[in-house]
Amino acid sequence: MRVILDCDTKNEIDDQFAITYAFAKGVRIEAIVNVQNTHANGPESVTVYQEETAAILGALGRPEVPNLRGVERPLDNDSSPGSSEGVDFIIERALTEDPEPLFVIGTGPATDLASALLRAPEIASKARFLWLGGFRDEEEFRRRGSEWNALGDPWAVKALFESRAAMVSTLFHVPAWGVTEKLVWRTDWLVGKLREMGEPIHTLLADRTAEWIARSGRSLRDNPPKEFWDIGAVDLAIHPERHSVRFVPAHRLGENAEWIIPARGTHVIGVDVDLEADAILSDALRAFACL
Repeated sequence: MRVILDCDTKNEIDDQFAITYAFAKGVRIEAIVNVQNTHANGPESVTVYQEETAAILGALGRPEVPNLRGVERPLDNDSSPGSSEGVDFIIERALTEDPEPLFVIGTGPATDLASALLRAPEIASKARFLWLGGFRDEEEFRRRGSEWNALGDPWAVKALFESRAAMVSTLFHVPAWGVTEKLVWRTDWLVGKLREMGEPIHTLLADRTAEWIARSGRSLRDNPPKEFWDIGAVDLAIHPERHSVRFVPAHRLGENAEWIIPARGTHVIGVDVDLEADAILSDALRAFACL
């Protein structure tokens, strides 16, 4: 399988773990595209994320993997795509004949995925598009009210759920609330495990975890839990048997890109409604130990 990862690396720490997981599982990583998240990290977010991605690739010993800039700002509407070298690359690789299927996995705002599909609708049948964010169902929407990736570019979410990929069922929605929020490690325990492994990438992940807990005003001594949401999207591509995917109407967003509940979109997409959290987390740690 071929994979393009579209990440807001260093918005939290789960993108770093998702990238590492993809490499540890031996999939063919064609590039990492750094999507904007100005909502979280301001106008220079793409630069921040690209620098963090470079650090991860260096620690993995894979600096040759393309580390590309995504669209710099959220979309202004649901019909005007953004431009970037990362979007160009997604389109180019989707249109390239290759016996291995291509998965474009978005673990940040949907800006780049939506832009690629708006600019080149014909790629919808050439790849599978996975976007992590939003809500599993009406209950989770009522309970949570908002979600970080969706807030990062509401117009892109609207465009994605109404795209040709949704029409031809090559779009898969991996909800944060209700699904990947179940991917939780206790952080002091995790940092200890990573430091025992001892390679540069393990040290980087351990350091980032400790830094994240400190920034949140907590102490590792309390072994606080942390969600590692983004691993779920990568695992769906590699191990679909560990996920419960249902083909249901896409969520619909209104004229101002507001979520409309219940979901009554005109297109049917694959929604990951549940996952085997223990199996995924155990496999991730085993894979990390082999790096």
